[in-house]
Amino acid sequence: MTSYLKLLTIVALAVSCTGQSGIKRIWAVDDGEKIRKDDISNPLATDPDNAVWANGTINLFGARNEIVAFQLIIEGDNKGASQVNVSVSDLVNGESVIPGSASGPSDPFDYRGRFVELFTEHYLNMEKRSPPLWFFSETALPSAYHTGWVPDCLIPFSAAPGNGGAPFSIEAGKNQGVWVDILIPEDATAGDYSGMAIISVAESVFKKIPIYIKVYDFTLPDSTHISNMFGYYPRFIAQRHGVESDSEAYYALDLKYQQMAHRHRFDLVTGVDNLDDLNSYYNGYRPGMGAVVSDADAVEFRVMPWIVWKYDIDQYFYWSTTFWTNLNVFVNPLTYEDRINGDGTFLYPGQDNLFPEESRNLEGPLSSIRAKNWRRGAQDFEYLWLAKIMSLEAEVQTIVNNCIPTAVWEAKDQNDISWSDRGFKFEEYRKQLAELISSAPEKN
Repeated sequence: MTSYLKLLTIVALAVSCTGQSGIKRIWAVDDGEKIRKDDISNPLATDPDNAVWANGTINLFGARNEIVAFQLIIEGDNKGASQVNVSVSDLVNGESVIPGSASGPSDPFDYRGRFVELFTEHYLNMEKRSPPLWFFSETALPSAYHTGWVPDCLIPFSAAPGNGGAPFSIEAGKNQGVWVDILIPEDATAGDYSGMAIISVAESVFKKIPIYIKVYDFTLPDSTHISNMFGYYPRFIAQRHGVESDSEAYYALDLKYQQMAHRHRFDLVTGVDNLDDLNSYYNGYRPGMGAVVSDADAVEFRVMPWIVWKYDIDQYFYWSTTFWTNLNVFVNPLTYEDRINGDGTFLYPGQDNLFPEESRNLEGPLSSIRAKNWRRGAQDFEYLWLAKIMSLEAEVQTIVNNCIPTAVWEAKDQNDISWSDRGFKFEEYRKQLAELISSAPEKN
C-alpha cells in the first residue's frame, strides 16, 4: 500500500509539472518556412510532407562542411511559459561526433569549434503589406499569410534574457520559434547520427526530442562558387554600435559583419560602380526572381542561387543589408519609404545606440531568416557545382528544371511564380542532388 501511494505521488507530481510548464505543444519544421507567432494551427505541424518532423522526431540530412537547420515551434498554453530553454546534445555515429550546443566558445561571433547555434526568432508586426513596385507584379504577390506577427531577425541565445536571449518566455496561446543551425564537421564519418533536442522549463527537463541526421559521403567546398555582392552601410553600423567611423573599434565590428557574411556565403561590399559591365541580377522581382521583402515566403532568397545557376547569371547583387537609417528596426518593419517591409535590412544590429531598450548587448550583427535562406540556396548551389564537375550535367539540368521551370526573362508573361513556395519541396530537390552526388564514382 505504501508503494502504491508513493507511485500515485510520483505520477501526480509528473502531471503537475507538465501542467505547470506553460507549454502546450512543440513541433519542428525546415528552414524554408516562416511560422507566425499567432498561427497555432499551422497544417505543417501534422503534414507528412514536412519531412523534418516525422513521428515526433527531427530528421535532417546534409554533406560534410554544410550547415543544416530546423525550427522548433513552441506553443504556449493559456497561461504562457517562462524560463524556457533549449539545448542540443552531441550527435553521435559510433566514434564520430557532431558536438552539441554545450561546445564552442561563449562569444557568438567566434565560430571556431562551434557546430550548433541556437537563436530565438524575433517577430515584427507587419500590418501593411509591401506594395508591388519593383518587388513583384500585381499578379505575383507573395502569400497574404505573411501579415501580422512574422519572424525575421534571429537573436543568439547569448543575448540578455528578456531581450531575445535564453532562457526566454512564451506568450499565452502564441508560438515562439527557435532556430537551430548545425554545422556538419569536415571530418565527419558518413552515416546516421542521433542526438536530442532538450527543452527545459525553469531548469527542469520538459521534453527530449530525438534528432537524426544522415551525413552523405561528400564535402561542400569552403569556397562559394556563386558570385554575389551584398551592399552595406558602414555609417549605420557605426551609429548603432556607438563607435566612430574609421576607428579601430569600428573595424573590429566590420570584421564581425564580414565573418557573418562569410558564414552565410555572401560577400559584403560598398561603393559598387560597375554593375552595368556585369551580367548581373539586381534584388528580385516576382515572378522572375524571389522578392527581397520580409513579408514574403522564406524561400524567396533560397530560390535566387537556383535561378543564377539555371540562367548562368554572372553575379547576384542585393543593394543593402544594413539600411537601418534612424528607424527602430526591431519594432517598425517598414524600412524603406515607410511602405516596404524589410527592404535593405538583411542583417540587424547586435547593439542599438539609438534605441537602447532594443540593444541585445552583442558586439556584432544579428542574422535573419532571409539571410539563412540565402545561405541555404548558396549551399544548394555548391551541390550543383559538385555534380557538374562530376560530369552529371544532364541529371543536374533535369533537377534544376523541375525545381525552377521558368524564371527571369522567361517568366515575363507569367501571372505567378513557377517554383514551389514551400521549403519541403526544395528539400526534396536537394535530396535528389545528395543521392546523385553520393552515388557518383568519384566524390569530393
